[in-house]
Amino acid sequence: MITYKGGNGLDTREAIIIIGAIDELEGIDAEYIWLEEKYGKQDLEWELIDQEFIDLDNIKYDLLKIKFQNGEIKEFWFDITDFYEK
Repeated sequence: MITYKGGNGLDTREAIIIIGAIDELEGIDAEYIWLEEKYGKQDLEWELIDQEFIDLDNIKYDLLKIKFQNGEIKEFWFDITDFYEK
């Protein structure tokens, strides 16, 4: 069962920590589920602009940049260390 810990995802200190994914596919799906639960349906309320893997101090992150319908762009940091390379 996937659980989310951490913060709002707006920087590394507040990264959304994904726990319990059985593999990378399930973990990445969990990122999009979190975004849709908070901000609505992808490609309706927001669209993905970029997704980037970042390794900082042995913590693995996925950084997702999304654009909302009003033109606002935000970045969300997901700590994927728990399921990285599973």
